[in-house]
Amino acid sequence: MFGQSLFVSPSRPDPKTPGVFSLTIDSPLSKAPVALQWELSVPPAIAITTADITIGKAAESARKSLTCAKRAAPAKQREMRYACILAGGQDPISNGPIAVVQYRAQWDVKGVPIRVAIENVLGASADLKRIPIPNVDAMIDIK
Repeated sequence: MFGQSLFVSPSRPDPKTPGVFSLTIDSPLSKAPVALQWELSVPPAIAITTADITIGKAAESARKSLTCAKRAAPAKQREMRYACILAGGQDPISNGPIAVVQYRAQWDVKGVPIRVAIENVLGASADLKRIPIPNVDAMIDIK
């Protein structure tokens, strides 16, 4: 295990105002990945487009590019899924925000927490070795 982990910053927006959360990486300096891929899964209670997923400061400073695409959810699941790839060059990604996601509440959820999942996370080292990174769930509280 390399010791990398991802986490999602807490978010508590007003239902009438777009909310924002960040996806942040934390890894030992000598084991920082040079590329990452993951899937973002959100319920229909919040709306996100691919344009709402932008590069974070840590990834930007490593001169990476972020590309996300909407994916079809498995049958019988209503969630929206986005596949993202963060790559470019051989500079390692330092600790900090790698992606920033803006979202909008689709309806009044009356304070019920909304689950956001980052799944199927995989990093790559400078020598092209796979770096498995654990999935992460986070809750968004919409007032």
